[in-house]
Amino acid sequence: MLVAWIPEEGILFQADLISMAADGVVRPGANNDTTMHFAGWVKKQNWNVKMFSGAHASVPSPAVFEELIKQSLLPARSGS
Repeated sequence: MLVAWIPEEGILFQADLISMAADGVVRPGANNDTTMHFAGWVKKQNWNVKMFSGAHASVPSPAVFEELIKQSLLPARSGS
């Protein structure tokens, strides 16, 4: 896991902490436990994040990040 904060630009770079589709569309279940923990940690920092950049995908805006973390978590799937 990696986080880099560039306060002058409001850019928060992360790797493997946000499960977001590469096309930037919020899909059900994308807010997994890791993403939710990261969201709580970011809020505690009280940073003015303008862009969530990522190693695998970026979140297009803080509003989309809020949309992502507000959706309901999908129930755990049982193995079959």
